[in-house]
Amino acid sequence: MTTTNNFNFKLIDLDKNPWVDDEHGNWHIVDALMARYISVANVQGVWENALAVTVGQRYIDTVADTIYEVLVAHTTSSTTTFAVERAAQTSYWQAVSIDVSFQGTWTAGTTYAVNSYVVDSGRYGIVAVAHTAVTSYDTGVTNGDIVTLIDSTTIIAATHTTNDVAAGGTSTATYVQSTAVFDFGLVTGDTGATGATGAAGSNGTSAGVGLILALG
Repeated sequence: MTTTNNFNFKLIDLDKNPWVDDEHGNWHIVDALMARYISVANVQGVWENALAVTVGQRYIDTVADTIYEVLVAHTTSSTTTFAVERAAQTSYWQAVSIDVSFQGTWTAGTTYAVNSYVVDSGRYGIVAVAHTAVTSYDTGVTNGDIVTLIDSTTIIAATHTTNDVAAGGTSTATYVQSTAVFDFGLVTGDTGATGATGAAGSNGTSAGVGLILALG
């Protein structure tokens, strides 16, 4: 049987018997993929007339292909459309949107939904799989529950390298991206903007240390 290239959906021949088994398999694939990346839970299906609904359930408006959540348990209208019912009973339903949300510092034991942003010691991550946090942020990353978007702890290393620049030279500061280390060239001379001849290691070295401190 022919399948699609990316997710291996079965392209079912209409005369295949039984056709429904493979068709249902395709829908299970769709359901699993959507649940991995879209944080919409408790979807019950499409809205229908004379349907008993409870708080927290979500239904699809097939006219606009939008999602609504039940705020008040009730039985839906037996004659009107979903749009008419929502207009008549504004407190019964609310639209569902999928937005990212900042959850602050990562904390063990917290339940995180997909698209939640968390912070952990200079790292900024987004929740890829709904889960309850255990052990550490790193465990969440290892398990595939969290994807780190920014890791500021690796931008600049805590170490640095210094080397002497001859008297009369110019102090330098360069950043080596491959090693994440600053390289400081410190003038060994004493006075003057370019370290004219003087006692080794006084003003030039002090200026270099000041530069290190200024750059953190």
